[in-house]
Amino acid sequence: MATARAGNVIGGGDWANDRLIPDVIRSILAAEPVKIRNPHAIRPWQHVLEPLSGYLLLAEKLHEVGPRFAEGWNFGPRDEDAKPVEWLVQRLCNGWGQAPDMCWMRVNIPTRPTT
Repeated sequence: MATARAGNVIGGGDWANDRLIPDVIRSILAAEPVKIRNPHAIRPWQHVLEPLSGYLLLAEKLHEVGPRFAEGWNFGPRDEDAKPVEWLVQRLCNGWGQAPDMCWMRVNIPTRPTT
């Protein structure tokens, strides 16, 4: 048995609130700038198919080899491939024909209280 996770996954129809890409697209469609808290935050963005292939390969290895792969796995891109939030937002704005300076704005949004 192994555990696996992947973070900063984009694509695949995740239209929940507080997801960067859906929020940008909803804002473009509403002709309002999307509010970005941390445009310079660096994230290891990856398309949903990338960790999915890792999950499938891990399952195959667990089936074929067994205990040697029974550990925790964190699927993600190489560190040098991580990009800032602003980089992704600008590409989305450009792809939708929007000027990036009119497409998003930095805001200070209070963090959610932890319980």
